[in-house]
Amino acid sequence: MPQVSISWSRNAGDSNYLYGMPGGTIGPNSGSRTVNVGWNQVYNLSANGSGPGSVGMRRLNNNTLGLDDRQGAGADNDYNDMIIYVNNGGFISNNQYRGPAPVYGCTNSGAINYNPGADLDDGSCVVVNPILNLDASSTSIILGNSTTLSWSTSDSQYIQTANIGPAPGAVNTSGSAVVTPIETTTYVYTVTWANGSRSTSRTVTVYIPPEITVSLDNNPIILGETTTLRWNTSGDASTMTIDPGIGSTLLSSAQSVTPSQDTTYTLTATGPGGTDTEQITLTVIQPPELDLTGPLVIPYGQSTVDFSYEAVNALSIDVSITQRDLDNSDDFFTDTATTDGSVYTYTPTWGNRGPQSILVTMTANGQGGLQTIRQANVPVNIDQTPNAIDIPSTEDKLRGEEPVITPDVEVVSDQIVIEDIDIPVEVKSDYPIQVEIDNSNVWYNVQEL
Repeated sequence: MPQVSISWSRNAGDSNYLYGMPGGTIGPNSGSRTVNVGWNQVYNLSANGSGPGSVGMRRLNNNTLGLDDRQGAGADNDYNDMIIYVNNGGFISNNQYRGPAPVYGCTNSGAINYNPGADLDDGSCVVVNPILNLDASSTSIILGNSTTLSWSTSDSQYIQTANIGPAPGAVNTSGSAVVTPIETTTYVYTVTWANGSRSTSRTVTVYIPPEITVSLDNNPIILGETTTLRWNTSGDASTMTIDPGIGSTLLSSAQSVTPSQDTTYTLTATGPGGTDTEQITLTVIQPPELDLTGPLVIPYGQSTVDFSYEAVNALSIDVSITQRDLDNSDDFFTDTATTDGSVYTYTPTWGNRGPQSILVTMTANGQGGLQTIRQANVPVNIDQTPNAIDIPSTEDKLRGEEPVITPDVEVVSDQIVIEDIDIPVEVKSDYPIQVEIDNSNVWYNVQEL
């Protein structure tokens, strides 16, 4: 219900009264009031004064009504004996006042067509209450992959702007776009209309692919040694397995390893960020392998002796030969053999006393200072026993006579030839005799058995 402010002033004449105005009688003296009126309500007005005459009324303008006192000389038709002023509504004639006319429109301040000057709601209000939708085809992706955003809103006909941040930016009220975030990102869909805005959001989680770094404290190692395998995993991983021999383990740790042969370790990290696999090979230096065999026996004087050998993982092969004579004295010789060979041939040095055996020592030298030594001892068959011979007796001599003197007679026996021996031997007899060797004209006592 509207309010009107009414004010009046008395200028001249007798006391005058105006009847019918909102709030009751006006007069006789000046005054003012504020009252509620009905919209377009019409009030019929009348006036009189304290004298015997009548009071005339005239609408001076829409907001002003004048009274003229008609008593005696006061009837001058100036209509200013009392002036009545209203600030709302207005005088529609000399004797009628009508309350203000309402302004019709939308009086809902939440409506897009809200009219702050409207007095009465005309039912035209349009209230925008959009329902927003923002989805992602996948809310969890691995770095480098993409997802598709899709969005829509109700009341789209009233939407003035639509935006999705941080990307793709300004958009239509509905649509889709492919995005490739490099980190976990919250996308915010915002729409605005004439007198409001609203937002909704969707978070896309970006997982970082696992990345393994692996190292060995020492590589290579010698058979029997231990080294430490170390690894570290970055990114979004949840499990780690290491094969062979370790299995499930921590994402970042270390493990002592002592393999007996070259080993390739395979590390696999798995998680929401995907899978990463790394390999590292530990080289285990093996001692060289060596096999060596020689003949069971060789005859004295054989020109060469063949030794069979086979080497694996050898960088070089050293050969040492020991020739042992019958008097147990030794002669030493050194040589080398090829690592890819199969036969080592030795040429003996033969003397009057042997050798009675040939000892071959092979040393296979491998990586890391590893060595393998093998020996083959070959005996020499030396024939020291001559064929059986008979020594003729000397006649007419006493047994044990000293000195034993060859008789001054012609030797009736033939020269005796010693056969079937490999080296010079000492002559012995079970009787005291002398011998001459190779017609030297020197006679030697023979050692008795």
